[in-house]
Amino acid sequence: MDKESKKRGLSPVTTGLMTAAAAALLAAGGTTAAPIRPVPKAAKDPAPMVAKDPDPKIDQDKAIADAQAALEKEIADIEAATRKEVKQAIETLETERKKKSRAPKNEHEVTKAIKDLGDDHYPTREQAHKDLIAIGNQAGEELRAALKNPKLNNDLERMRRIEDVLNKLNNRTHGQLNAVKRFGEFGTEATQLEARRGGGESSEFEHEFGQSAQHKAQADQTRASLKETIPLLDVILTEKSNPELSKEDHAKLQIAAILALRDIGPAVPGVMPALMKAHKDKDQTPDRKIFLVDSFGWLGPRAKEAVPELLVNLEDANPLLRQAAAKALRYTATAKDKGVLTGLTAALKDSDNNVKADAADALGSFGSDVTKAATDALLNIVKDKASTPNARTAAAKALGNIKLEAETVVAGLLEELNNKDVPVAVRTAAADTLAQYGQHGKTAIAGLLKSVREDDSAVVRAAAIAALRMIGPKEKEVVAGLGSALADKDAPVRQAAVLALQDGGAAVQDVVPALLKAIDPKTEADVKVRDYAAYVLRNVEPNADIVAKVTKALDDQVREVRFSAAYALSHYGDKAKSSVDAIGAALLANNHEGWVGGKLAEAMERMGPEKKVVSVFRKSLEDPNQDKSVKLKIIEALGKFAAGGKAATPELMGTLNDVNSDQYVRAAVVKTFGSIGPEKEIVAGLSGALQDEYPFVRQESADALYKFGPKAKDAVPDLIGALGNPNEGSNIKLAFVKTLGNIGKGAKAAIPVLQSIVDDKNENSQELKKNAADAIKAINQKERDGNADPANRQSRAEQMKNEEIPLHRRKQLNFQTTVMAREAINPTKTRG
Repeated sequence: MDKESKKRGLSPVTTGLMTAAAAALLAAGGTTAAPIRPVPKAAKDPAPMVAKDPDPKIDQDKAIADAQAALEKEIADIEAATRKEVKQAIETLETERKKKSRAPKNEHEVTKAIKDLGDDHYPTREQAHKDLIAIGNQAGEELRAALKNPKLNNDLERMRRIEDVLNKLNNRTHGQLNAVKRFGEFGTEATQLEARRGGGESSEFEHEFGQSAQHKAQADQTRASLKETIPLLDVILTEKSNPELSKEDHAKLQIAAILALRDIGPAVPGVMPALMKAHKDKDQTPDRKIFLVDSFGWLGPRAKEAVPELLVNLEDANPLLRQAAAKALRYTATAKDKGVLTGLTAALKDSDNNVKADAADALGSFGSDVTKAATDALLNIVKDKASTPNARTAAAKALGNIKLEAETVVAGLLEELNNKDVPVAVRTAAADTLAQYGQHGKTAIAGLLKSVREDDSAVVRAAAIAALRMIGPKEKEVVAGLGSALADKDAPVRQAAVLALQDGGAAVQDVVPALLKAIDPKTEADVKVRDYAAYVLRNVEPNADIVAKVTKALDDQVREVRFSAAYALSHYGDKAKSSVDAIGAALLANNHEGWVGGKLAEAMERMGPEKKVVSVFRKSLEDPNQDKSVKLKIIEALGKFAAGGKAATPELMGTLNDVNSDQYVRAAVVKTFGSIGPEKEIVAGLSGALQDEYPFVRQESADALYKFGPKAKDAVPDLIGALGNPNEGSNIKLAFVKTLGNIGKGAKAAIPVLQSIVDDKNENSQELKKNAADAIKAINQKERDGNADPANRQSRAEQMKNEEIPLHRRKQLNFQTTVMAREAINPTKTRG
């Protein structure tokens, strides 16, 4: 099975069926066009798929029906296999639970049997071995103690037999455990299938061939089979002990049953009643009760009926259970559920800080639906010195999610932020929470700027800067403060400052001197700061000094900095002309990565078709080592210059004819030629490109010639030759046909080959046939128009525009025009 099939959850059978169906459909309506010339193996691209009319020999409806029938059969096989696997797991569990051990005959039987395992008489050893297995886990404790007895280290036979007995007893336990775990695995599989059919990734192909239906059938069948497991799991959860298992193994089995019910999910009837019954059991052990509560949280809203019980657990004497209940309420309850807000708010006063933290987290998840009392209680925790940093941080984050009582909360958080006696984690959380208030937190700007200037923790200063970015990045006082922070002693703070300046707008112009220092490796050692600062400088109004210093950053040893500098220069456009020589030299040095060189080419392009720019581009095209992506940028730029790029024609032609040039580069050249204009050598170059080995290059060449209209008549022989190639794809031929039609009377020689396309009964593309017929009409029409007297045509047109011409005169003019047209078609016929 391939990776894609595994990702989609397809079985090998389904994959094969769908592939066969797809192949049948492709055979009914698709072919592959071969290239005109043989392509070297190293450079050959996959041949494009060319759509054709359906093959009448193939019954597509039957092909799809057969594929769907095969899929339905596979679904039935899957359902049967699922039932069989679940049944096997149930039988394994029942078989293992039916195995009964006997009680020891007396208090000394186990001890004597262990001793007899080392007896010299073989039958005695064998009988002792059998007796210990029959006694089962009731002998387990003594067996494990004997195994640790150092006096038996030399009695290898007895040690071996003790280990064998313990392994057999463990296998009995593991058989039950594995069967129960398998139930949970089936439940997980059903949930995953449900997610796939309910909105997961799936292709149009999957839907067309019923794979969504396959997922639904598998999920439903799995759940139907798992319904039989619920009574077994319920019995395991409710039994107080199991003589066949040790206390430890029995606890493991019950926890496995809880997790299995959780994974099977409430969609199977009986799951929630079984879990609720176990949860309400007064004799339930604390650790298993915590597992049950965690399972409710894992199930989320599907376990909503457990909310009242979870609220009771919030007041339990066990702090771990209270914490688990608070955590579970976050996922199962809503703020509108009775008693939830009251219970969680009360939990904020819990003596255990972990309970406080999870209660705060739960309240924060409810957003603005919480009460003022809850908001006040959360703010009190943030200020409470007796609470742990973890609880105070959780309360601060919750306030950021709730966003109520902005004025009161912002003031309280600022008080904590500017208090150096407050733990760093709490001050950081206060800054993060202020950021969540956005525009509503503008009253905090002064306090945040104070923190940026005075806080002794780099983490807090960086968090305050991030908050300023969210609250008011364009405010002049904020931008000024961020500019000052570029001189901070800690690099993370400088990084945060320069990142925030990205959103500073026009006010950033005021801190340009600080930014220019930040891109200079002599004054700024941190690479990220230099990189970000160069990037921010793209948005400032450039002058000669700015351009010069940003251009100097092109010499930075770090490529990211060079790229950001090139990116900034590309934004300056013609305002960077003062550095055209330096930028050109950097481009020609060819010591940059393609993505940096591409931005340099873009910077020069925006300076316009200056002689220096075109000259640099020409030299760069001649460089055989220049990166392909850079050449593409240069070629595209010359195309935008249109006639301004005409001087680079020789270099462009050299690139087009270079046998080592990339196909995408050649395609870009012919497209640029279409923008430069119909020079004779350009038309000749495009004519040659009609024979290129790559279809998209041939098509771009035809499109470029199309733009030239009648001036492309010298390309007609090559167009005719390319059109006559039987291996050419219909979409490429279509481009050739349209170009011939646009050339007009100069393409008269192409009429026979165009007519052959119209008459070809084997040609499936009706669009190609129609355009060939239109091209013939266009060629003939333009020839007739050329033979008519232009002066007469203009005279008639002007007269017809005159609304005052009498009706009889307009009819007379129309008659004269018709006669002139007939003479143009057949000049030997005299006018009657």
